[in-house]
Amino acid sequence: MIEVCDTYASHVTTAESESQIPMRTKKDLEAIHASGAAGFGCVDITMFNCPPFVMFTNGNDCPTCWHMLQGLEYEPESLHLWSMIVPLASSVCDIGTRCGEFSLVAAALREDIPIISCEPNPDGFARLVVNVRANDAKNVIMKRVAASNQDGFAKFGWVPKFIGHISSGGHIVDANVSDAGATILVVEIMRLDKIVEGIDLGPRPAIKIDVEGAEAQVFEGMMGVLKSKPDILLETFDQDACDRITTLTAQFGYRYYLIEEDERRIVQIDRLAARGTKQNSRNQFLSCRPPEAVLSLSSRAG
Repeated sequence: MIEVCDTYASHVTTAESESQIPMRTKKDLEAIHASGAAGFGCVDITMFNCPPFVMFTNGNDCPTCWHMLQGLEYEPESLHLWSMIVPLASSVCDIGTRCGEFSLVAAALREDIPIISCEPNPDGFARLVVNVRANDAKNVIMKRVAASNQDGFAKFGWVPKFIGHISSGGHIVDANVSDAGATILVVEIMRLDKIVEGIDLGPRPAIKIDVEGAEAQVFEGMMGVLKSKPDILLETFDQDACDRITTLTAQFGYRYYLIEEDERRIVQIDRLAARGTKQNSRNQFLSCRPPEAVLSLSSRAG
């Protein structure tokens, strides 16, 4: 049984944050709607190359919804590429799903394959459940677990982000490092090979990995899955992790690509390299497909 524990305590402005309102009343919500200062409710998501779906926002706490309401695009080339590879996939694994935008894109495109969506942050997981149910996405398998290179439990921490955004910065906490200001709790950790036991991933899964520093551990825990040579969308800012992942994946015949969001293009690179935090260059793509097949999936190729 999944227990949804969504909250109306997300902050919209500094003044509201300072007042520490514990819960929004019906009157509060009516005022928010009337002012237009913050989004609340289900937002139609139509910016991606897939059928439209909805996502819930509470005081603009969902970054994807915020981008939509501002007339902006959220990781446009990454999500375009994702919307091109999901139709070719036999299954989907969304590792570090937050509010579920990549899982929902996959579900909008494919009702016939399993979509495994993993998010250890309870705030993100609760919103994922709300969004999956709002879209009646019956093939999304939701797991509140952190993918890693071992099975067990670990401390997990995150720091609330600006204007109440549901944080994408959650990470396994190093026992020897102080994480001042973070919310910390114990979560289940599990190898991806273990997470997908009993699920038929088919011959070519598609995987998205956004785990805020634990990328190398995730790859170390998915060596069985790598044998099927999945297409992998990856965010990583750590060069040591990039080097370890390149070594692990090269043996399977992977090639590597940089996704340039603003230029709306995919560029082949020799090996994975740590990216900056700017949206323009944060994601990379790993695939065993021929380079010409990958490059043909770019927005520019269309």
